[in-house]
Amino acid sequence: MTEEDLAYWSAFISSIKPLKTKKGIEKVKPVLKERLKIKPRPEKKLSFILDLHGLTLQEAHVTVLKFITLHFSLSSKSILIITGKGLKGEGKIKKEISLWLETPKFKEKISKYEMENDGGAIRVYLKKEKEQKKCRQKK
Repeated sequence: MTEEDLAYWSAFISSIKPLKTKKGIEKVKPVLKERLKIKPRPEKKLSFILDLHGLTLQEAHVTVLKFITLHFSLSSKSILIITGKGLKGEGKIKKEISLWLETPKFKEKISKYEMENDGGAIRVYLKKEKEQKKCRQKK
């Protein structure tokens, strides 16, 4: 910088004055700190997914049974089975799978299930092995 530039800069800096606050107006507190609070969230467990697109009803039935049996033995908490919606929402597997899950073969391993994605997928919650042993003892 030249001496002339330094003189202009010094004059500019000395002319700066703090802004006046008006009476009756409180200073605005920064809200950003409150919004940035990070709440710890429990980690979601890994969800295992089975996609039944392209399978026949018989193939899908066998595959679902094997998949549920495998993840029951691995003590997985939940699995996701993608059936697809079918053309115009009339998928064959989509209609049948809830009937399959109500049969005794499946019921002994499943605690509950719920439809997701407008019926295009089913979230299946598996029982723990202890729960299955209790069910067998009651019979």
